[in-house]
Amino acid sequence: MSAVPGNSGSTAGERSSGVTAICAGILAILGALGNLYSYALLWSIPEDSPEYAAMTTVPHDEAVGAVLFCTDIAVTSALLVGGILLLRRRVAGRALVTTGAALTVPLFVAAAVPAITSPTVPVTDLWVLLFPVITLVLAAAPETARWLGDGGAS
Repeated sequence: MSAVPGNSGSTAGERSSGVTAICAGILAILGALGNLYSYALLWSIPEDSPEYAAMTTVPHDEAVGAVLFCTDIAVTSALLVGGILLLRRRVAGRALVTTGAALTVPLFVAAAVPAITSPTVPVTDLWVLLFPVITLVLAAAPETARWLGDGGAS
């Protein structure tokens, strides 16, 4: 078999294993489910409890909170639907996962900046940013596009 130009080591007729794309799809779905869990957790705690105060240390006004919430719902939807479509080998799934994961990082930073700059709030949750970054890298990888091209539909 001859090597395919620009396809580092792949040979003509060789199909992608899809491991990269499958991992991206699973991570996207897990990220969306994690977001939904955090919403349910936040909504289940009474506003006058100390747990609620600890979870909502970011002081925003109502308008900023509403924008962040709506954006987060859109991102969660993109990750969930995109992850499912990606596992079904649909190109639209890759676009949704890539967009959702890419928007997760600035959304998290926008929500956390006041907490990060506050000397009283420990910065322990920044490791959570690894999850969307890894999802983004896997979804944007050429191997994912190749796997979708091997048998995916638009």
